[in-house]
Amino acid sequence: MDLAYRYSVIVQVITRDHRDLFYGLIPELGMETYELVDPGNLSQEFMFYRKLRRMIAESLSVYTAENKAPPSVQNATLLTTQWKSSPSTSEPSSQPVSTRVAAHFLKAHPDTIRVLFDEGYLKGSLSPHGKRMIEMTSLEEEKERRQQRTKMRRLEFRNQKKNAKRKLKRTQKKRARNDLQLKLLHPARI
Repeated sequence: MDLAYRYSVIVQVITRDHRDLFYGLIPELGMETYELVDPGNLSQEFMFYRKLRRMIAESLSVYTAENKAPPSVQNATLLTTQWKSSPSTSEPSSQPVSTRVAAHFLKAHPDTIRVLFDEGYLKGSLSPHGKRMIEMTSLEEEKERRQQRTKMRRLEFRNQKKNAKRKLKRTQKKRARNDLQLKLLHPARI
């Protein structure tokens, strides 16, 4: 793990929908990853950096297992100028994410994400290891659909509530009319 800290890591934070998207790049090894993080949650940020270092350590262990020389460590200032200026906000959205990140993004259970993917509501692909990788554009569309459904349900509920109040008023008026007719027809009974 000590060697993993010699390699530079470039992290860019993109804030969207009250969430931070941490986009990490390890240029010497040609690796990149990203993850949704709650703003101000230091433990999640720390775990993202740990994840990057773990990725470096795993790739270095592959180099040693294959008896290959690991890539040389470059100067970090040179890397930041060589790296593309900044990934646009639309770039990470086209990249696939895991079911765990998708579940976190949609505030749903990972099993729900798997079902939505299997039924074709979410677009994506299967990784070589058989994991479902869902596109962020598909997730954003699903989030928009869910928001629209929620608005429609609220409107329906509001209409049902209004209809119930109207029905209650009608029945109360009917009872009052019936009571009045009873009083007029049979004043001695009441």
